Amino acid sequence: MAISVMGLFCEDIREEKNDILTLVGLVPDNANVAGGDEPIPAGKTKVIPKLCVYVRINYDPKNPCGSAAVRLIMPDGSKHPLGDIDAALMETGRAQALARGNLLAGVTFRAVMSPLPVKSGGHLKVEVEIGSETHLAAALNLNFVSNAATASAPPSVQ
Repeated sequence: MAISVMGLFCEDIREEKNDILTLVGLVPDNANVAGGDEPIPAGKTKVIPKLCVYVRINYDPKNPCGSAAVRLIMPDGSKHPLGDIDAALMETGRAQALARGNLLAGVTFRAVMSPLPVKSGGHLKVEVEIGSETHLAAALNLNFVSNAATASAPPSVQ
C-alpha cells in the first residue's frame, strides 16, 4: 500500500474560511535556540515558546489503511504522543476520494506545542505510525547557540 506522510514545523497554523489552513513562519531544517551557553537554574528547563506541526497523510483510496498514531520524538529520544487519527476518519477520507474520483485520499493532523520544553539540541522528529509501519513525517535540527551568536553585530565605526 502506497502511503505518503509529510510534516512541516511552523510558528502558527491559522484556520481560514472554507477549510483553508495558513501555515505561518515555516521553520527551516535547522533552527537555532538562543541561550545554549547559559546554565539552567535548578527546577527549570529551556523552552521554545511555540512550535506547531502540520502533517498530511496521502494514501491509495482503493486500500483501507486503519488508524494512525502521531508522536513527537525529542532530541534525547523520549517519545511523546501528539494524538491519533482514528480509522473512521481515515475511512471517510478514503470513501470521499473514491466518490470524487481522486487519485489519492488524504487526511491532515496538526498540533500546537506551547511551550515546548527542550533539554538539549539535536533532532526533533515527528513520526506517524500506520499499522506496523512507522513514517518519519518531519525533522528539525535544534542547535543550541550562545546569545552572543544570535545577536546582530554592532555597526562598524569608521
